[in-house]
Amino acid sequence: MYYISGGFNLKRLTVSVILIFLYICLLSSCTFQNTTKNDEQILTISTNLKLETQYKLHTISTGNDSIIYKNKMTGYPTGEMDRNHSFLYFTTRDNSKYIQLFSLNLKTNEKKQLTSISQGIINVDTIRIDDNKKNIYENSAKKS
Repeated sequence: MYYISGGFNLKRLTVSVILIFLYICLLSSCTFQNTTKNDEQILTISTNLKLETQYKLHTISTGNDSIIYKNKMTGYPTGEMDRNHSFLYFTTRDNSKYIQLFSLNLKTNEKKQLTSISQGIINVDTIRIDDNKKNIYENSAKKS
């Protein structure tokens, strides 16, 4: 065994550091959820066996789900809602077959494409809205 001066066991120290790192990763992954809270409702996203992605508002107190949007699965589904639950932001393939960011006005049912290949974006794979529900952050691949 190797010892650091002062009698510390390097192997034990390394294992301890790894365990602390894993614990921190576990804590951060538990709080990083694909949900948007508004009173007692959360956004849930699921894909069924028919490969249809459903975006639902789940009411925690009653356990009821209401489907707010559904479409054919075209990639890894991701979505967020604004503070007032007026807009759903989600990713799906556009007419060019690239996964892009879209918004859906839940009051008017108007769907709008927010990113495109003409902007140089060929893939949007994750989106997040900040805690104030004012800014959308995306992880995207750009055309070179």
